[in-house]
Amino acid sequence: MDNVEYYRIVAWNGCPWCDKAYDLLTASGVEVHITYHERGSQALQEAKNQNNWQTVPMVTHVSVQGDDITETFVGGYDNLCHFLEKQGD
Repeated sequence: MDNVEYYRIVAWNGCPWCDKAYDLLTASGVEVHITYHERGSQALQEAKNQNNWQTVPMVTHVSVQGDDITETFVGGYDNLCHFLEKQGD
């Protein structure tokens, strides 16, 4: 089985930082899965609680190697920039 890496973004429509995170990742040529929620929705609040994060975007790096799935919560846009810099080192 192939190794797969992608990023998952939880966002809301009209969020400029969400758009920047998506644009940064797609410009890097990586696979991105983005889910949009309404501001103030129960689904968004559940994602915030699950990630212990109160703002959007909420970016997670997912790595699948065979049957092993590793999810690393990255954080928001600034955290994503730092994460990508470290990946490039």
